[in-house]
Amino acid sequence: MGGKEEIEGRKLYHLKVTNSKTGRLLHFYLDIETFLVARIVGEDNGLHQEDIYSDYCKVDGIMVPFTDQMRWWKLKNTAQPATASSKIEPEQQKQIIEKIEFNVPLDDSLFAMPSEDTKKP
Repeated sequence: MGGKEEIEGRKLYHLKVTNSKTGRLLHFYLDIETFLVARIVGEDNGLHQEDIYSDYCKVDGIMVPFTDQMRWWKLKNTAQPATASSKIEPEQQKQIIEKIEFNVPLDDSLFAMPSEDTKKP
C-alpha cells in the first residue's frame, strides 16, 4: 500500500499494483470513506494515463461509476515520473453513462456465426 493521499480535494488510499507478468505498475486510488475506486493511474510506452471515476450509483446492488474522465499525455522523458512539467500535449475525454442494465435477456441469434452468403462482399 502506498499510503493515504489527498488529490484534487479527495482523501484517498493509494495502492501500488505491479503486474507479475509484465512488470507494469498501476496506481489505484480508493475513496477513504467508501473504498470505491476513485482513479487509476499508469504509464506505458512513454504515455501517462489517468482514469478518474465518479458519480457512483447502485445498479442491481452493484456500485457503478456513471462518470469516467480519462486524461493522457506523452512524457518528455520516460525516465522521470509524470508531473505537470513533464506533460506534452495533454488530452482528455469524459464519458457520462446514462443507464446501465445487467442480465438483460438477449436472443441467441445475436451470437450465431454469419452464414457464408453474408461473408461475401
